[in-house]
Amino acid sequence: MIMKHAKTGYISILLFSICLALIDPAGCTSLPEKNTVFQGQVGIYGTEPFTWPGIHTDSGEIYRVPPEYREKIWDLQGQRLEFSGYFQKDNGKQNQEKETMGAKRVFVPVSWKVPE
Repeated sequence: MIMKHAKTGYISILLFSICLALIDPAGCTSLPEKNTVFQGQVGIYGTEPFTWPGIHTDSGEIYRVPPEYREKIWDLQGQRLEFSGYFQKDNGKQNQEKETMGAKRVFVPVSWKVPE
């Protein structure tokens, strides 16, 4: 009788784990990191037809910008700006697949302005 209840408990835990994995297969990696503010310049990196937008910070880091921001920041090339936004969480593949010219992280700019 006790074994029957133990099996039921294990089965419940297993079913719960499977449902959780199906609902959110990426885990918490889809959540953005905290808001970040820094200054840097917009640049377009790579060679045609494989160019990508990025930000070169005053501290020397280069961050990729998601492709959907390309048109928004294209005309800002070379301008020194203050960016506010967040880094996409690293899902394990990003650094291996997208490391180009030292850009290992993807920064999503929420807003930008000319620094005072």
